[in-house]
Amino acid sequence: MPYHISEERRDWYRRVSARSRQRKIAAGNGDLAGGSSQVNTPNLNPETLMPALAPHGLRALSLFSGGGGLDLGFERAGFEHVASFDILDICRSTLRESRPAWAAFGGREGDVQDRDWSRFRGRVDVVHGGPPCQPFSIAGKRHGSHDPRDMWPAFIDAVHKVAPAAFLAENVPGLLDSRFSRYVSDVILKPLSSQYQVSTFRILASDFGVPQVRKRVFSSGFGPARRPMTSVCPRPHTVSPPTCSTVASAQVAQGLPWVYPTSASIAVRRPSDPGSPGRGSQRAS
Repeated sequence: MPYHISEERRDWYRRVSARSRQRKIAAGNGDLAGGSSQVNTPNLNPETLMPALAPHGLRALSLFSGGGGLDLGFERAGFEHVASFDILDICRSTLRESRPAWAAFGGREGDVQDRDWSRFRGRVDVVHGGPPCQPFSIAGKRHGSHDPRDMWPAFIDAVHKVAPAAFLAENVPGLLDSRFSRYVSDVILKPLSSQYQVSTFRILASDFGVPQVRKRVFSSGFGPARRPMTSVCPRPHTVSPPTCSTVASAQVAQGLPWVYPTSASIAVRRPSDPGSPGRGSQRAS
């Protein structure tokens, strides 16, 4: 599937970029109304933000790969890359340019719908990906399951057929709005929780040194074949407080554990745990 963009739209992007740069310069010089504004100093160095770990033999399959953000993250975490799938040809080209040795599929070959995943069964330890966010983003019309771009069912189908030990999915915070609570419960959590221990949490990119105001929701699951494991929200690399939050009603309705920050650590608590936040919880120091 080619990525088409009109020259008119390209020109619009250029104007927005130029206007943003001019505003940043004006802010730094104190020329904006109301005086000077704080300008973020980027600290986006993957070598220091996420030091590479030694390969450990675990293998990862990427869906909805885009430009390869999660793929590169798993690579730096020591995972062996198995394959990447994205319906956009430009994403395949980007991945092949960046990592020529990787198996990257785009266009019809990159479409994850109704695909035979049997050849990956037994070869993959983790399936990860970010199903398209447009059906749930506040920047869109929010048609949810009525939007043809809703690919959560396709992601879940791949997880069930590949049967990895774990999965990781990423999306926008709008997915957790009350209007989608039934969708999250019935379409995402119920099918996955039948085979995986599922945890969902929010992450703010700037808490990890990334110079973006970008909020994301991650859902992770560990299969019963391994010893009982529960996800904990990653601790920020910066001095700002954690921004984890619980997956409200849908998570509780399924009796799944949720994650919340404490003053000294990140704790995982199950809905049946009584009493105060620290009681009956497992902590990750």
